[in-house]
Amino acid sequence: MFVADPESSMEWNDSSVESVYRFVKRIIALEAKEKTNDRLEHYRNKFIQEISNDIENFKFNLALIKLMKWEDILSKGCDNKSYEDFLKIFSVFAPHISEELWFNSGKKSFISIESWPKVNEKKIDEKVEFSENLISSLIEDVNQVQKFAKIENLKKIKFVIANDWKYSFIKKFKDMIEVERNVGVLIKSLMDKEHAKEISALIPALLKNPTKVPIIVLTQKEELKIIEGSKKIFEEKFECKFEIELAEKSSEIKAGNAMPGKPAVIIA
Repeated sequence: MFVADPESSMEWNDSSVESVYRFVKRIIALEAKEKTNDRLEHYRNKFIQEISNDIENFKFNLALIKLMKWEDILSKGCDNKSYEDFLKIFSVFAPHISEELWFNSGKKSFISIESWPKVNEKKIDEKVEFSENLISSLIEDVNQVQKFAKIENLKKIKFVIANDWKYSFIKKFKDMIEVERNVGVLIKSLMDKEHAKEISALIPALLKNPTKVPIIVLTQKEELKIIEGSKKIFEEKFECKFEIELAEKSSEIKAGNAMPGKPAVIIA
């Protein structure tokens, strides 16, 4: 049901019913125990905006898909405001259950007469999702390198963050290719004498494979902070020592391969 083509007619089967049942059970189990933070505010405002738009355009399947994604995020930590707004939107699809959950949360009004959640676009920060995707991508990179190296138990993981100049270069490159894709023009415009050889090689490679250009270009400091803040995740998942260093200060051969959004991975 939830992954069906929004344009197709809705078909119910045992699998669809089971999916709905599990979804509702997860919603009933939600608890608003967390304090609000930038991450929860980003997702709350983003999902309200997107789901509201889907409902207004009668794309109810898409709205439900996004509601499920939002619930998955809230299941890992939910604040009171997110819980309230989630129930208000969920009431469109399951009014009776939503009323009961609303009442159980201590509310004395009816959810059906509550105002629709408002969006604060200033709270939507795509860096939040990019940061989470970056960590997920790095976990996958470590798994791939470990598999290739045939090392069963890791002793150490080291990430080498790209040289600082690459971040400003990639940002300028990303902006320029929206209006210009001629290799010669790009090289001339983006050339830096100190890094001429690397830039001359990077531009055609990035044009050939645009997936190497991150959706959002952070600064070196921002990327370093995100990965440093995820130290516990890597140590617990791989049960080994975790290190991180800047390419400028690294003696690793792979340090030169590090790119914004794609640190070099060294394991032992």
